[in-house]
Amino acid sequence: IPMFLWQSKDYKKTNSIKNKIDKRYMTDDMIHTIANLCHVKSNEIDSTRSIFNSNYKERKRIIKTNIDFDTDFSSVIK
Repeated sequence: IPMFLWQSKDYKKTNSIKNKIDKRYMTDDMIHTIANLCHVKSNEIDSTRSIFNSNYKERKRIIKTNIDFDTDFSSVIK
């Protein structure tokens, strides 16, 4: 998923964001990523689903209910 993240100078002073560009990610996790970047805490937010969190855990990317994107499209994405 292409992503662009702009950070202000003030944000960079108090936050360190490091990311590997080869992580698997789904847009389902965007709310967890935004909440993590904004330091929002909630029982509904799972920081391991934020691509910018050091504890990020990749999960299967399922499309159309039961198609494993990484298995079924592996020849296309390599």
